Amino acid sequence: TILSTGSNHIEYDLNAFTGCSGAAVFLVLDKHQPDPFNPSDFGKAIAVHAGAHPVSIDRNIGFLLSSVLT
Repeated sequence: TILSTGSNHIEYDLNAFTGCSGAAVFLVLDKHQPDPFNPSDFGKAIAVHAGAHPVSIDRNIGFLLSSVLT
């Protein structure tokens, strides 16, 4: 689930392993997702994984792709 969105990034609760930076982040859940996402985004890559929170295992950050910002 996406926990929050910024102008250039998202924070999400997907667990990621060390070394996954650069991986595509797909929007696969079609319920309870915040703006700016809409049904046409479901199943698409929406961000690039940038890293995990240093302490909290359920908080990650990804840089939004420009196509979802329009």
